[in-house]
Amino acid sequence: MTNPEIRRWRQTGKSGNTLEAWEEMMAVDGPAHYGGADNPYETIKVMVAWFGVEHAVAFCKMNAIKYLSRAGRKGSEAEDLQKAAWYSTAAANLIERGEIR
Repeated sequence: MTNPEIRRWRQTGKSGNTLEAWEEMMAVDGPAHYGGADNPYETIKVMVAWFGVEHAVAFCKMNAIKYLSRAGRKGSEAEDLQKAAWYSTAAANLIERGEIR
């Protein structure tokens, strides 16, 4: 666990900051199967490098729509809403700063 991950985990406000809370947060924010949030080769970061900010923003918007439209129909509704929020925030960060985080 890195310092930025610890900070994000503490900011979630989950009572007790249990392992379950940690796993829930990491399922949305930097899951290991995408390289992890601190990995410079995280898939979304590679997409920005290969396709540019404009196309990465479009990708993030489309994923936000996908997760909003399927919320409650596949897996955890709360997790889908968190993923939609993550992609919306990523798009906003790309527009404002040219980077995901």
